[in-house]
Amino acid sequence: MSVSYAIVLDVDNFGSYQYGEWSGKFIGYGRSAIVITDKLDVNCGYHRLDATLNGNTILDYDSFFLELNSKNIGCEQGRCTDGYHVFYDDGMSLSIGSYLNERLEGFALQDSMLSYPYIGFVENDKFHGEGIYYSIEKNEITHGIWASNKLIKLIKRIDLKKLRLNQPNCNKSN
Repeated sequence: MSVSYAIVLDVDNFGSYQYGEWSGKFIGYGRSAIVITDKLDVNCGYHRLDATLNGNTILDYDSFFLELNSKNIGCEQGRCTDGYHVFYDDGMSLSIGSYLNERLEGFALQDSMLSYPYIGFVENDKFHGEGIYYSIEKNEITHGIWASNKLIKLIKRIDLKKLRLNQPNCNKSN
């Protein structure tokens, strides 16, 4: 079975999205980012990030981390040995790919609470080569060629503001 990576954007649900390992459907490890629509929630209108396995939200992180370690694909205290690993930092950041000298190297998927998903080639833990970056701040997806985290050639940019016609009603007075 051939595995690749995908980002699926749900424009009908306020720009919620899911990304991760893909083979015709989500398989393996990934992440979902669902827009919170409960107007009583202080985070209404923002994305809630969840770790996923086979497209399903992981609810028990302790068991999940033990499972990764039992398969020898987890990372001890954030330090990944050479080879393929799935690194979740208490659900706050995610990296899937090959590591060399404790850094992502080759084709990978990565994100953190401070940045949004990147799927593509990396060198020494930095975007390097062809990749796709989803920026929620700018409301755009950028497909391009990167060098040391800098876009050097734009292939395609999608302005998500044109796609997201509806936003959740987070006005507490309604």
